[in-house]
Amino acid sequence: VAFAKNIAILAETALRFLDIGHSVSLYEAVAGRQSLDSNGTKEEKIRTAKGAIFSEEAASLLNKQSGSFETNAARDAKNITTVTIRNTYDSDLAVLHEVVFRWMIHITTDTSDHSSQSKQALLSDLPRLCNFFRAEYSFQLLPIILAFLNDRKDWQLRAALCRHLPSVCISVGRAATEQFVIPCIETALNDENEKVIIEALN
Repeated sequence: VAFAKNIAILAETALRFLDIGHSVSLYEAVAGRQSLDSNGTKEEKIRTAKGAIFSEEAASLLNKQSGSFETNAARDAKNITTVTIRNTYDSDLAVLHEVVFRWMIHITTDTSDHSSQSKQALLSDLPRLCNFFRAEYSFQLLPIILAFLNDRKDWQLRAALCRHLPSVCISVGRAATEQFVIPCIETALNDENEKVIIEALN
């Protein structure tokens, strides 16, 4: 039960660490490249100063002549710095989603006698979990939690599902709500327990 209550917190914390980790990697990659470029520019200037052959007057004349043949595109190309960064954020996020989703599958498909409290605890944090998963995994989660209505022995679980279903509807959208959720709510309106009916009406 404690694990089910804290799945949303664990998921959000892991996502926050993932975001920070990739932000730090991006910053270090860019800052490191800029540091190398600046050091290289300084060394190049030193080598040019040491290896000067012409006098200052001759060098200025040569620069004027060669500058007339240098295009704007060529000058801009010298100032362009290309930084190649290996970005694995999307794949890492997909792995994180898959891990948390497996946790939820393990809880929602548990058929033991003491599984009701864990399922209700999971439903209580459904808004945060839907925000973590976004629409893709919310669509996969929807039929799994709707199956709770088939548990005719546990009216508290059926009532909890009706209470927290709106958060899933926000994630999956209007079309999926009309096609899948509303028929289940209509079934709940004919439930044998009046508290389930009240939650369905709400």
